[in-house]
Amino acid sequence: MSMQRSTTNRVVETLILVIPKGAENAIHLKELSEKLHMNDGTVKRYIKLARQQGYRIVSNSKGYWLSESKEEMIKWRNMMRKQALSRLEAIKPINNSLNDYDGQISLTDTKKGDCLNE
Repeated sequence: MSMQRSTTNRVVETLILVIPKGAENAIHLKELSEKLHMNDGTVKRYIKLARQQGYRIVSNSKGYWLSESKEEMIKWRNMMRKQALSRLEAIKPINNSLNDYDGQISLTDTKKGDCLNE
């Protein structure tokens, strides 16, 4: 096992010890960051890694916790799915705008010898 991988595993193990069990004990990201001496983005990356390793970390506006409840996990999964679909919907207008550009000719894209002003 590489040094980086063992360090990552130790951080994930520490994260799991710090994150409480049960929604009633949810911990805010800021508090997690302080306890782990990491910035919010780094903590989020480790939460993602822990989830990929099978740890059942769920969250809501109150914070993060380890879930032991099927209902909590279903609720979290449905919330995440809804957010993902909403983001996909948000990019549709941009995609449509980009598709409109595909058929346009730009004056800066003309090749030598081409003249649009003729």
